[in-house]
Amino acid sequence: MIEPLLSAKQILDKLKAEKVVPWGKARFSQLKKQGIFTLHKNPPSTRDFFKYSEVLEAIEANEDPRREAQRLANERKREQKDLLSPEYKNETEYKIEYTAPKHISKEPTEVPPTIDEQKAVLKDLITQTQEQDLRIKRVKADEAEAKSIKIEEVELQVYKLVSTLKENLLNMPPKVAPLLVNETNIHTIIKILNDELINHLLQAQKGLEKMTK
Repeated sequence: MIEPLLSAKQILDKLKAEKVVPWGKARFSQLKKQGIFTLHKNPPSTRDFFKYSEVLEAIEANEDPRREAQRLANERKREQKDLLSPEYKNETEYKIEYTAPKHISKEPTEVPPTIDEQKAVLKDLITQTQEQDLRIKRVKADEAEAKSIKIEEVELQVYKLVSTLKENLLNMPPKVAPLLVNETNIHTIIKILNDELINHLLQAQKGLEKMTK
C-alpha cells in the first residue's frame, strides 16, 4: 500500500495526537531547514509534503525527547528570569513613565464629518458620475454617426444598381438572338441564356458589395 503524502500541518497534528514530541511548528520548521526530513512534491501544489513513517524515523535518529523536554524547560526558566531581571524592570518602568502622558494628552482629535457633509460629498460624486456617463454616451453617438451612411446615399446607390440591371436585361434579347437563330439544341439554348443572365447578376452583385464596404 502506498503511504499518503501529508502536509506539515497534518504531520504536526498527527505527532501531537500520538504524543511523539512535545514541540510544535517552530521546531518542526527548524528541523526541516536542517534537512533531516525527506521532502516530496505533489503537483500541482508547490508546497513540500512528507511521509509520516519517514518523519518518525528522522525524529528518532536526530531527536531525543528527554533532551527536547529539558530544552523547553530551560527556555521557560530563562524567560521567567528575564522578567524578574533589573534590566527588564527598568525598561518596564521607563515604558510606563513614557506612555503615561498619552492618557492626558490635550491635542485636538480629528472630528468626523457630519451626516450632511457626507450627503453633500455623495451627491457631488453621483453628479460627477452622471456627467461622465453622459460624455461617454455622446462620444459613442458621434462615433456611430461618423461610421453610418445616410439613407439618401443608400437610396441613390440602390436606384443606380437596379437601373443598370434593368437596362442590361432589356438589352439581352437583341444581344442573344443572333446566337440562337441557327441553334436547334435545347440544352445549348438554355446554357447561352443562363450564361448571359448569370453575367448580369454577377455585375449587380459586385455593385452591391461595393455599397456594403
